[in-house]
Amino acid sequence: MKKVLQDTCIAVHHVGSTSVPGLPAKPKIDIIAVVKGHPSETIKKLKEIGFVYRGEYNIPMHYGFSKRGAVEANLHVYQEGHPEIALNLAFRDYLRSHPQVRDEYGAMKLKLLEDKASMGSFRNFYY
Repeated sequence: MKKVLQDTCIAVHHVGSTSVPGLPAKPKIDIIAVVKGHPSETIKKLKEIGFVYRGEYNIPMHYGFSKRGAVEANLHVYQEGHPEIALNLAFRDYLRSHPQVRDEYGAMKLKLLEDKASMGSFRNFYY
């Protein structure tokens, strides 16, 4: 991905549940790509390498992509300085450094999975 985006891509971060050891997670990697400038060219290049553009979802200036295959990925593209970058990294780092909170959060996720109605509401809000 960085090879295709070249100098436009400033940073790539592994986030989401798979980035936190010991946290229950779907077999899907969440990645944040931080880019310079307007992402229209980035969107085009990512589509060329098999990412499906999903739109902004519910976060302004968030460009969501997915890629399916042997390794499934959700890619979140933000322009440099977008507050969601720091928020996601802080959340990931907090869970990594606080095992008790990580375990409580993991238990809540598993409980939501058991309750299909709650999980549906959760997914509809965040995805």
